Amino acid sequence: MPAALLVVSCIATTTSAVNEQEVVSGIEAMKGYLFKIQSDQGHWEVSSVTTGHEGGQTALVVLSLLIAGESHQNPRLSKALDWLKQAHLSSTYAVSLRAHVWSGLPNEFHPWLRRDADWLMEAAKQHELGTFDYQSHRSTRIDNSVTQYGTLGLWEAAKRGVPVPDRFWQALQTHFLSSQQADGGWDYDNTSDPTGSMTAAGLTALIICRQQLYQSKRIPEPLTGAVDRGLAWLNRHFDGPRNPPVGSWNYYYLVSIERVALAGGIRALRGRDWYRVGARYILDQQEADDSRGTFGSVGRQPWQTAFALMFLSRGSYPVWVSKLSVPNLRWNSRPDDMHRLTSYLSDVAERELNWQVVSVQTAPEHWINAPVLYLASSDAVELTKDQQQRLKRYLDLGGLLLANPVGRSTRFTASVRRLAVQLYPRFRMRPLDREHPMFSSLHRLSGKVTGPVHGVSNGVRELMILLDRDWSASLQSATPGVAKGSWPLATNLFVYVTDRGRIPDRLASSYEQRLRRVTEGQILLGRLRYDGEWLPEPAGWQQIGNRVFNRFGLNVQTVDLELEALSANREGPDLAHLAGVESVKLNELELAAIERYAHGGGTILVETVGGRGDFAVSVEKQLAERFGTAAVPISNRSAVLSGEDIPGAEQIRRVRYRRRATAVLSARSRPRLAAFHLKGRPAVIISREDLTLGVMGVRHWDVLGYDVESARRLAMNLLLWCHAQRAQVERERGEIPG
Repeated sequence: MPAALLVVSCIATTTSAVNEQEVVSGIEAMKGYLFKIQSDQGHWEVSSVTTGHEGGQTALVVLSLLIAGESHQNPRLSKALDWLKQAHLSSTYAVSLRAHVWSGLPNEFHPWLRRDADWLMEAAKQHELGTFDYQSHRSTRIDNSVTQYGTLGLWEAAKRGVPVPDRFWQALQTHFLSSQQADGGWDYDNTSDPTGSMTAAGLTALIICRQQLYQSKRIPEPLTGAVDRGLAWLNRHFDGPRNPPVGSWNYYYLVSIERVALAGGIRALRGRDWYRVGARYILDQQEADDSRGTFGSVGRQPWQTAFALMFLSRGSYPVWVSKLSVPNLRWNSRPDDMHRLTSYLSDVAERELNWQVVSVQTAPEHWINAPVLYLASSDAVELTKDQQQRLKRYLDLGGLLLANPVGRSTRFTASVRRLAVQLYPRFRMRPLDREHPMFSSLHRLSGKVTGPVHGVSNGVRELMILLDRDWSASLQSATPGVAKGSWPLATNLFVYVTDRGRIPDRLASSYEQRLRRVTEGQILLGRLRYDGEWLPEPAGWQQIGNRVFNRFGLNVQTVDLELEALSANREGPDLAHLAGVESVKLNELELAAIERYAHGGGTILVETVGGRGDFAVSVEKQLAERFGTAAVPISNRSAVLSGEDIPGAEQIRRVRYRRRATAVLSARSRPRLAAFHLKGRPAVIISREDLTLGVMGVRHWDVLGYDVESARRLAMNLLLWCHAQRAQVERERGEIPG
């Protein structure tokens, strides 16, 4: 197991005061600024810094705008691309950056990519040590910065099918292995102390060499050791956004750090989330520039804004999978499997995606921004009690564990089965049937192609998936378009856990941390216990509880109650939640308790969690007989949906449903809540569609219900309405001032 990578990924991150909306606003302002200063000819060649590298600044700005989501068909970008096609560039920096531009565009731009790749290969041939100089001429000058950019240009070309001979990557590897200093860092020209930006450059080059040369070969120890030592150097010397040791060229440095972190799945450096730290610095610098009248800019030159825009945009891409690091376990024997899969899925989804490494030693609330947790090893998994609790917390919050037996290890497989029993003794591991979304959500797959796949489910969603075959071997080495089994199965998994690609950006975590603030009141939520699977999602109300507390200071306290003992007196809950999946037959005492509670002023939410069973339907039928009337749709005029006269509530007359719910249920935009009304108020609310998984932020494809934000709005309105109902009852009884 790479020791340095473990050190980097194990450190807990800290919360920073940067949020998704700030980043989005910053990105839009930077794009506006760059377009504002574009010349009439379409270029951005306005800086003396580019002397000798003409065209490079334009290529960098265009690249940053493309990364930020601008289309190449935008007339302003089209004009810049036409200028780049005709420009005669003579610098490694400029040609490499232009190659980056072509590599991200449709095939019609491939001839220009090949032209620039040929130029870079010719420039590389002038250097026997696998390095580049500023221009394409024979030289013995060593420059790790320009070598990094020349390498990146050829790498982008190679990923788009332009042949780059192995001897280039071998020479590059030799250079950076031999030039690494004893402490693990790299410097600019092998004559001075290491810097952060050049250490990131050395790591980038070696990771590229690893990916190009050792997809199907054993990675040599000198290469693994060099990467480990370089990562350890970055971790020791990370000083926020400042390029150690002197703090210059900070935007260039941040982009270099980002490149290494995304390639290696690094979430934190020296205990700090590198993206949040860098984003905060950039946004603060942008604010300072705004005060000087250059709205949207960062720094004094277009290239600085371009680097900042690249960092903010690329680092905010959504994280779909985390690789779990476990002490004393060989968890990373194939270090590029998730990197290659994520690149492939980015193309499939037509949206850039990220991945990350998380440590089993850190808080699972930091893992949940990724819906999948990937654990791969040939060793038996032996977790401590604390580690098991962290893993279960992640799964209960909505995550899914994907277990991969490296080399089809039976030791690993047996240990995962034992772990499943330890975490969820009530749920058995069983083979997934061929209609499961893992085999059908996008590609229709047979068992001959994939082999058996086993899962552990709570009846609503998969909690754990155990593979029979070794995905990591194929993902590390095979070509996606040729490979069978693992690649389409992995694509189905992505579709399954993201509602066909609907996944929020990195900063928009599904878990909202509870803030420190004064408590203004309490809402008591009762979870009702009956003879059946009454609590499929134990963390279901924690998310909305944190949101209600953060916004209104109302502490949502959850208590588990026997349904038969449900009471509507002052000790009873403000809202009682009766949840399940499959149909249920309630006994006389349970039905009487519901009737007593409802007539006494209490409110019950009856929900089919996941939306695919008959639980709510079965309870609704029994209550219709009990009350002698049918449940009717809740009117938009009801305070539950209108929010009228409820402090903090909002109008929810239109909602969004999950894609599958829209297709299967023909659900449109109206909430589908029904209720048994007593004394003019909805006393028992029926939701045949899922609310709980939406509140939790779980985006599984086969859930029939509301989308995440609509579910949260409905749940919050319901809690606030029940709180207001309790206050009204207490006022009428004279228990609180009117």
